[in-house]
Amino acid sequence: MKDVQLDVNGQQLTKHTNEYLQLGSTKYVRFRILSTDPDWCLQRIIAVFTYKDLEVACPIMNNTVLLPDEFSECRIFKMHIVMVNGNTKIKTNKILFEQR
Repeated sequence: MKDVQLDVNGQQLTKHTNEYLQLGSTKYVRFRILSTDPDWCLQRIIAVFTYKDLEVACPIMNNTVLLPDEFSECRIFKMHIVMVNGNTKIKTNKILFEQR
């Protein structure tokens, strides 16, 4: 299992490292989302993965989310985080990931 650490500060999402991910592996990449902002800690948060026209939203449970199987063969994909509070949605910036 490959852990990728991400930080959320306000609406800014950042990666800890820029290393490549393993292409073609399912259930291999786990994203760990860290935030000291209490607004993000107490709300429902969703990770949104995108590649061209493909978009998959996954709930973040216990500050972790697995890369969806649909993206295991994508050489590049983007991810952002959405905080949902009632009708309000707050989005972070998108981060680009590369798999080799």
